[in-house]
Amino acid sequence: MDRFPPHSFLAVGSLALACVALTQPALAQLGAPAPGAPFAGGSSHRLDATTAIDLATGQLHDAVLGAARDARGRYWLTARRPDRNGSHVLVELDAAGNFVATHPQPAAVDAASAWGIRDLAYDGQRLLYGGSELDRIVAFDTASRTWDPSRDVPVPAGLTFGTMRALAFDPQGDGGNGSLWTASWDSEHVELSLQGAVLRRIPNLQPETFGAAYDPVRRTVWWFGQAGSARGIDTHVVATEMDTGTATSTGQRVLGDLTRAGIAPGGHAGGVEMFQRGGRAVLLTVAQGDSDWLVELDGRFGYGTSSGAEASFAGGAAFAGNQSFALTLEHSSADLAVPLLALAPTDLPIPPGIGFAPGSRLLIDGTQWLVSLPTAAVAQPAGAANSPLPLPADPALAGVDLHCQWIELRLVGGVPTLPLLTSRAGSLRIAP
Repeated sequence: MDRFPPHSFLAVGSLALACVALTQPALAQLGAPAPGAPFAGGSSHRLDATTAIDLATGQLHDAVLGAARDARGRYWLTARRPDRNGSHVLVELDAAGNFVATHPQPAAVDAASAWGIRDLAYDGQRLLYGGSELDRIVAFDTASRTWDPSRDVPVPAGLTFGTMRALAFDPQGDGGNGSLWTASWDSEHVELSLQGAVLRRIPNLQPETFGAAYDPVRRTVWWFGQAGSARGIDTHVVATEMDTGTATSTGQRVLGDLTRAGIAPGGHAGGVEMFQRGGRAVLLTVAQGDSDWLVELDGRFGYGTSSGAEASFAGGAAFAGNQSFALTLEHSSADLAVPLLALAPTDLPIPPGIGFAPGSRLLIDGTQWLVSLPTAAVAQPAGAANSPLPLPADPALAGVDLHCQWIELRLVGGVPTLPLLTSRAGSLRIAP
């Protein structure tokens, strides 16, 4: 086993960063406009859903509340009825965001609710689930384009809320049978079986929760709400990620698209859903503002494979002026670690013979700009490290993409010891 003096730690790490790096797009960039969005002929990640529906139907549907995207790429929206005597509708758009049809919501929903179905949850195959004030969560078959009462999920008695506002489908929940996560505003987060049994009750992690989305890769739920960001009381598009295994926050938060003006910067949170496109996770959000918008954002922070642990972050969403922001390392077997920052990603194997473990890869592009933060101790047995990165309140930071990766080091008898490890990387966009 090779050993080297502590002062050479960063010198060895810098050898890898001296490799010629070709900038490549990362498969994650949390909070950035999602690439490949189809709206406006593929030129925009936003769609004015209110205007699109009103022009197609000739009726004013003044509240678009929930959204989902099915396996065929079609978009589905819930919209409030245009008048008291009409029906709330489920709106079908094609894969380019063009209007196809409206489908009346069940008469029981019309009778129970002045708003109709709120958030939508797609099961990944053919069913959409929708919640409201009704005593059941209703199911819509996207293949037959009909409501299927046989697949409705009863709402159990004894919940602390009466509107199934936020909704996410977990295909791995309830032992692989599938489950639904639901909440409303500041209520508890509840996991239900598809038979309506309460599986878990979790204290609220996201104030004023309106929507929920499931990430099948990370096995997490994103709760989307209208409050809770340190950015200020005018920020109403806030998402908090929850680990479904531990039922605790992962520490990751993201804000909606604050560049869209409305009632407040970015509008107010509506429904949210996650889907995959081109290997990327996309958060499909509803932002209610001057109009109700569909907004597609990149939905994942981590990317790449390497020899070490998992890069993450804490202290709230990344926005200019967040003095509490920090980079974190999770599940590390090391004792010390150094976080590195760059403005672009790459993906290069680190050659053998320079002190790195097999499988180590350089995932951030140090040829454009690189900074290393102070060495952080890794707390064991948790395997966690934290490196504060206060973000100045500088408008020039808005829209900057940060890519981070850690170099990890083990100690044997208190002596730094080769080989070094490199973590997976993470990428995010700094909000205004």
